[in-house]
Amino acid sequence: MATELTVAAVSRLDLIRLDAWRFDAACRGMDADEIDRVFFPRRGDDSLEAKRICFVCPVKGECLDFALRQFIKVGIWGGRSERERRRMRKDRRQAVRAGRPLPAVDPISEPPTVFRRCGPRGRTVAKDPVSCAIREQRRQRLSEVA
Repeated sequence: MATELTVAAVSRLDLIRLDAWRFDAACRGMDADEIDRVFFPRRGDDSLEAKRICFVCPVKGECLDFALRQFIKVGIWGGRSERERRRMRKDRRQAVRAGRPLPAVDPISEPPTVFRRCGPRGRTVAKDPVSCAIREQRRQRLSEVA
């Protein structure tokens, strides 16, 4: 007796297969409140903790691909922020329009570093506090001369 799969059953099997990567995610098992705090930071909050978790995650590529394919606009997925994913989607759209192959999905591939906001108007210009201190000293000397 042959078994026939309905369209709904095939769709469910596809969804299960597509979401199987979640079982191996480094964030699996985290408390819901902790996931909200870490992976969905409020505007201006630091996303470094989420990016560190994603850096060691074995399925960060699948996670990022899922977020890009589902057009998820909030949170950290595959180690990439909302702004980074927006840029990736824009690059993909431009490639499609130009008839070029899609750029590779690039999950976070290097350890995240702390960026300091020490430039004028709070712009991020340095990766470490030493660079910020040097810039601040230079800024003070210039203001004393003027």
